[in-house]
Amino acid sequence: MRIIAGIYRSRVLKRVESDKTRETRDMIKEAIFNHIGPYFSDEVVLDLFCGSGSLGIEALSRGAKQCYFNDASKEATNVVNENMRILDIKSSGIVTNQDFLSFLLATSQVFDIIFLDPPYSLDVTDEIIEVISKRKLLSNHGIIILLTGKLTLLKDEIFDIIKYKEKTKGITKISYWKRG
Repeated sequence: MRIIAGIYRSRVLKRVESDKTRETRDMIKEAIFNHIGPYFSDEVVLDLFCGSGSLGIEALSRGAKQCYFNDASKEATNVVNENMRILDIKSSGIVTNQDFLSFLLATSQVFDIIFLDPPYSLDVTDEIIEVISKRKLLSNHGIIILLTGKLTLLKDEIFDIIKYKEKTKGITKISYWKRG
């Protein structure tokens, strides 16, 4: 697993060695960052189900100001900390080890970009977006990037957050959301 572009381009990241963590493949990252690339200039990012942190670290590599990494797995957050240490970016990242709901209910930070890559078997999309909406955790110009299994049916709107684009790559559906 590597960083695709930016100041850490081609650097290799450590992986979480667990059956419970699904790695975000390069073709998925490329599709995401080809779409949101123009949005990077000092954004605050959330990588909620961060795994090894590859999406958040890619965002930092491309100019994001700060990234919050959260995962319920201690093994995953240890790998994120190690990847940030290797790249010498500890000051740009905040790593927490909580379940997604505890994190969302505890934070008061407003995010410009939110990566949601929950386990495909976890049916929590509506709940997550509802909490983000009600707690006003997405900035007015912010976007949510949601990764789900390709057969997952998604609503077009959840409270004041609307899905504006959807694309399937392999077994993954990528959907993009913003305030309505």
